[in-house]
Amino acid sequence: MVRVIRNKLQKGWTYPLKATALERAIADMGIATSVVLFFHHGSFWATRPLFTASFHLVGELLRNEHEQFQVSCRSVAAADSLAARAFIKAEALPAFAKWAAEMEALPKNSTR
Repeated sequence: MVRVIRNKLQKGWTYPLKATALERAIADMGIATSVVLFFHHGSFWATRPLFTASFHLVGELLRNEHEQFQVSCRSVAAADSLAARAFIKAEALPAFAKWAAEMEALPKNSTR
C-alpha cells in the first residue's frame, strides 16, 4: 500500500500520476518496502523534475522506523496532463519499479 501526501491544487492543474498506477507497478514487481507518495504543487515545484524517487534507510529521514521509498510527483497544467501521464506510465513507473526491486534485492549490509 502507498501512503499519499497531497497538496491542494489550484483550478486548471492536475497531478499526472495516479496512486493506483504506482500501487500496480509496485505489486507487479513484488515490492514489499513501504512507499510514500508526495504530490507537490506551487511555484517552487514548477522547475523541479516531474517524477523523482529515493530510498531511505531506517532512521535516516524523519526518524522513520523502517526502510521506505519516497516518490514525488509535481503538478502540471491540465493542458499538459496527457503528455505527462503518458511519460510517467511509459518511462518513470517502469524505471522506478525496476530500480526499487533491485534495491530490495540487495543484502542489508550493501553499500550501494
